[in-house]
Amino acid sequence: MMGSLRKPHKMPIKGHVSRCETMNGYISLLPTLQDSSLAVTSTERGNVPFNDATLAGIVLATCHIDWRNLYELNHKTVPESTRSMLHDLENIEKVFVEKNNEKAKASAAKAGTAPQKGASVPCKKGKGGGSGGPAPKRARTAKYCKHCKAAGGPYQTHNTLDCRCYDSNGKPLEAAAGKPSESKKPYKKSGGDKGMAFMQSMFKA
Repeated sequence: MMGSLRKPHKMPIKGHVSRCETMNGYISLLPTLQDSSLAVTSTERGNVPFNDATLAGIVLATCHIDWRNLYELNHKTVPESTRSMLHDLENIEKVFVEKNNEKAKASAAKAGTAPQKGASVPCKKGKGGGSGGPAPKRARTAKYCKHCKAAGGPYQTHNTLDCRCYDSNGKPLEAAAGKPSESKKPYKKSGGDKGMAFMQSMFKA
């Protein structure tokens, strides 16, 4: 009772005091070491109930810390008995019950003004949309080159103005005028045909 007993949150203080008094009356019925064969002459009885002042202190200690602070604020001494303390604890209980009811009403009113789950919330206006929606995306334009189309080349990869093969008049540019000449190939050297003829004559021999 002095160590682990606590007042239940939903139990009235009158019922809690009555329960503590009942438990205190059962202490005298508990077995003790003096009733066994191990007892000696100086062994004291351990099943002695608490007196009124001690039981009142135990009951006060089982209450919430806010209850104890309010009781000690209005009383300069410890309680004398549970019956003299019960009236004050009932008044403290009424104060905290009213305070909890006010908090419950305030939270219920706040929950009533809050938007319910699943309710549609108006969207904010976008930066570019005047009707509240986002700005419309620009449509992609298909690329087309008329010069490459006429020449049978890849005409859908670029526009006519960006063409690197033909100028604005449709004339091939120098870089793409034609295939490189045979004389510019590094593997073609002068006198290549003579060397090939010599090699063929050697195989025939």
